[in-house]
Amino acid sequence: YTEIFKDFALLNRDVLLHLEIAKYKHLDGVLKEEAINNHYLASKTMLLEVTENLFNTVSSEHDAIYQSSKNSIKSLDTIKHQKNPWDIYKSQFDSINKQIKGIKEAYYPLGKIIDTFNGVKTHHNNFLNGVDSNAENLKSQVGKVIKLVDGNEKQDEINNVIAFIDETVSLVETEKELYELYTQAIEFKIKTLGENTIPIETNNGLLLNRTIDFNKTVKKWFDSEILPLLFELWDNHTNIKLFFKHSLLNLKSSLLVSKSNNMVGSLPSQLKTLQNIHHTISANSSTIEETVLKISKKFESQFKLSLIFSSNPFLEVSLQSSITQFANDQNTFFTQFKNQFNNQFNGVNSKYKKSTIFNNQNKVESTIDCISYRMVKEVNVHYDSLFLNKNFIGDLFLVPREEQELALQNCMLQWQNGFNKSILLTGDRLSGKSTFVEYISQKYFAKNTIHIKPNSSITYLGRKFNVERDLKEVLQNIKKNLFDNKTLIVIDDLELWRNEEYSLLSNVRALLSFIETASNGTLVIATTSLPMQQHLDKRLNFSENFSNKINLNKASFNEIHKAILLRHGASQNTITDKFDEPLTKKQIERNVYKLANNLEYNIGEILQAWTFGTTVTNDNNVTYEQKDFKFYDFFNQTETIILKYVMLYKYINEYMLKGFVSPDQEPEFKTGLKRLINTKILLRNNNGLLFLNSVVNKDVKQSLIYRGTLS
Repeated sequence: YTEIFKDFALLNRDVLLHLEIAKYKHLDGVLKEEAINNHYLASKTMLLEVTENLFNTVSSEHDAIYQSSKNSIKSLDTIKHQKNPWDIYKSQFDSINKQIKGIKEAYYPLGKIIDTFNGVKTHHNNFLNGVDSNAENLKSQVGKVIKLVDGNEKQDEINNVIAFIDETVSLVETEKELYELYTQAIEFKIKTLGENTIPIETNNGLLLNRTIDFNKTVKKWFDSEILPLLFELWDNHTNIKLFFKHSLLNLKSSLLVSKSNNMVGSLPSQLKTLQNIHHTISANSSTIEETVLKISKKFESQFKLSLIFSSNPFLEVSLQSSITQFANDQNTFFTQFKNQFNNQFNGVNSKYKKSTIFNNQNKVESTIDCISYRMVKEVNVHYDSLFLNKNFIGDLFLVPREEQELALQNCMLQWQNGFNKSILLTGDRLSGKSTFVEYISQKYFAKNTIHIKPNSSITYLGRKFNVERDLKEVLQNIKKNLFDNKTLIVIDDLELWRNEEYSLLSNVRALLSFIETASNGTLVIATTSLPMQQHLDKRLNFSENFSNKINLNKASFNEIHKAILLRHGASQNTITDKFDEPLTKKQIERNVYKLANNLEYNIGEILQAWTFGTTVTNDNNVTYEQKDFKFYDFFNQTETIILKYVMLYKYINEYMLKGFVSPDQEPEFKTGLKRLINTKILLRNNNGLLFLNSVVNKDVKQSLIYRGTLS
């Protein structure tokens, strides 16, 4: 008899539950108002029918029992010895009644959560629209510049173009930075979310609840699903904005040159450049639109509160995504939630976290052991100096680079026959650029050589000039006093020509201008690293301005073998293995070949690596044994940026660091710089400048290439 009442109570509870679910699905935009109304009417009709059926059933039961006193007494006699079950039924009815009240109370906070979700969506859409709008504005501005350049072919109208370029550059620089506002607003809105327990469905009479910490779940979902796309989007937009700005500044410089030299005819070439820029920005705008659409679809399909009523986990983040977050140690505004998994993966999370911490610590310790092994040993100081001295010890230690020297001789012959010539020497660090240029200047030019170094002085034809960091002024002074002399001008380590007042680009442009106008009376040889050459080529077709390019990156095996034997021979020691047995010529040759092969025939790297495995013993012999200490890439993102800067420009210090990072990034970069110093990846010289430890040069370069930071 009581089962009928219990079924009726459970039905009321279930109808209320689904009415509440439908209500919040409507607020979440999943159901239309018409569907909600139809659902309400169907629920009402069903309850009325069930109520009427209940009334009829109870009436018939009552009539059957109490229609006569005889039946009533008989019924009482059959149950008088049984225990009254009413207390059990009452507790069940009370429980169902509490559930009905609990449904109303549990669903009340959902309205506020939906408001928060809608606020996040609105702000997110505004951000995407802003990025999209900024990209379109850039494309529009390029079109305006093209139109203005195309329509101003008179010399006196170039000023209008230059003024418009200045205005456009100013507009680009002051463009609203949406990203920081976005992250701050999103975090502020999500901060109001908390943990809620919500009834979601019923099963065999049981009410099933789901407990969700919306704050953690939403942040974790943002961090793994949305933020990587947003970073890609914003980086893409920032890069194209900088590209546009630099392109405009280059155009302005070209127009100023055209104006000063009455070269109006160069405008068509500038117009062609602008059209290429417009094409690049248009393609980038399309990429941005595709990314925006991808993010919007992901947001629209997944970021819905009503998904808590589905059978799938709410805003699920895959195990692989979580592992990727641990592996990629990036600094996002949700870093405090990066070390969490969904509840079902807590065990995996704990084990993986411990393993990751152990592995990262192991990498740093192993790398420190590797650097310590390679650093100069006190017992080896005199022996190592034969291999590590930059300019060596006398001409007897110089090993000619035959192939490169032959290329230089052909260039010199053409130059002496009246052809304008200039030479760019490139190669990785330690490849012997400085030694080679010193060697050929002494061999072929004797006293007619000018070595230009920053912050020094030069003497030419009895005149003395002080040299600071303005390469343009130095070259102009030389040009005034050239006369008819055939002179060699050597500019070693071109990347060192920079300071706060004179940029590297301005000095490089001055050098290229000098080559164009004075290379008939002078032969200019400039040296720089391969990464810097590639960097400058992207900015101003740097290497194409030199008539000859000589790459010193690789030496021949015979040159390397001869260089090692010359230096070791000067020590007058015997090379032995770890068992004190002298090495044969064949064994020495095999060890040299192994080093050459591993270090890609970079002669300086090989000479340095030779010292890693050598130890001078008490009997003045040299024991050779190469140990395998592995260098691990433990660098984070900021340290990678610092290392790329040092690879390009050779040195850095804390003051320079301030120049290329924003104030909010400065503490993070200082921490990265400190760790690189503490692990001796970077060393400090007497002037307070930090430079890359030569013993890790190859390893750092390989890490940067592997990460895609260097090409």
